[in-house]
Amino acid sequence: MSDFLLNRQHISHDLSEGMVLLDFLRRDQKLTGTREACREGDCGACLLLSGQRINGSMYYLPVINSHAVEKKR
Repeated sequence: MSDFLLNRQHISHDLSEGMVLLDFLRRDQKLTGTREACREGDCGACLLLSGQRINGSMYYLPVINSHAVEKKR
Protein backbone atom coordinates (compact mmCIF):
# COMPACT_ATOMS: atom_id res chain seq x y z
CA MET A 1 0.00 0.00 0.00
CA SER A 2 1.37 3.39 -1.00
CA ASP A 3 0.24 6.45 0.93
CA PHE A 4 1.43 9.92 -0.10
CA LEU A 5 0.41 13.45 -1.14
CA LEU A 6 0.28 14.27 -4.83
CA ASN A 7 -0.17 17.96 -5.64
CA ARG A 8 -1.66 18.40 -2.14
CA GLN A 9 -4.16 15.55 -2.66
CA HIS A 10 -3.97 12.41 -0.51
CA ILE A 11 -3.30 9.21 -2.50
CA SER A 12 -3.75 5.84 -0.81
CA HIS A 13 -3.61 3.00 -3.27
CA ASP A 14 -2.52 -0.59 -3.66
CA LEU A 15 0.04 0.00 -6.38
CA SER A 16 2.60 -2.19 -8.04
CA GLU A 17 5.92 -1.94 -6.20
CA GLY A 18 7.71 -2.26 -9.55
CA MET A 19 6.05 0.85 -11.00
CA VAL A 20 8.06 4.06 -11.23
CA LEU A 21 6.48 7.35 -10.22
CA LEU A 22 6.52 8.70 -13.78
CA ASP A 23 4.38 5.80 -15.05
CA PHE A 24 1.92 6.19 -12.17
CA LEU A 25 1.51 9.92 -12.83
CA ARG A 26 1.07 9.61 -16.59
CA ARG A 27 -0.91 6.35 -16.85
CA ASP A 28 -2.94 6.08 -13.64
CA GLN A 29 -3.43 9.74 -12.72
CA LYS A 30 -3.53 11.13 -16.30
CA LEU A 31 -1.03 13.85 -15.31
CA THR A 32 0.85 14.16 -18.58
CA GLY A 33 2.67 17.41 -17.78
CA THR A 34 5.57 15.38 -16.44
CA ARG A 35 7.39 14.27 -19.56
CA GLU A 36 8.92 10.95 -20.46
CA ALA A 37 12.13 11.32 -22.43
CA CYS A 38 15.38 9.48 -21.64
CA ARG A 39 13.98 7.24 -18.81
CA GLU A 40 17.40 7.53 -17.15
CA GLY A 41 17.00 10.80 -15.23
CA ASP A 42 19.67 12.63 -17.23
CA CYS A 43 17.57 15.09 -19.24
CA GLY A 44 15.37 16.53 -16.44
CA ALA A 45 12.06 16.12 -18.32
CA CYS A 46 10.60 14.03 -15.47
CA LEU A 47 11.75 16.34 -12.66
CA LEU A 48 9.42 16.51 -9.63
CA LEU A 49 9.65 17.92 -6.11
CA SER A 50 9.44 15.90 -2.91
CA GLY A 51 11.28 18.13 -0.47
CA GLN A 52 14.10 17.86 -2.99
CA ARG A 53 14.32 17.40 -6.75
CA ILE A 54 13.63 13.85 -7.88
CA ASN A 55 13.47 12.21 -11.28
CA GLY A 56 10.09 10.52 -11.73
CA SER A 57 11.57 7.88 -14.00
CA MET A 58 14.05 6.77 -11.33
CA TYR A 59 11.90 6.47 -8.18
CA TYR A 60 9.74 3.43 -7.52
CA LEU A 61 6.45 4.06 -5.74
CA PRO A 62 7.41 2.51 -2.35
CA VAL A 63 10.26 5.05 -2.08
CA ILE A 64 7.83 7.99 -2.02
CA ASN A 65 5.56 6.50 0.66
CA SER A 66 4.61 9.18 3.24
CA HIS A 67 6.06 12.00 1.08
CA ALA A 68 4.53 14.96 -0.73
CA VAL A 69 5.16 15.09 -4.49
CA GLU A 70 4.58 18.09 -6.76
CA LYS A 71 5.43 18.89 -10.36
CA LYS A 72 8.36 21.31 -10.60
CA ARG A 73 7.08 24.64 -11.91
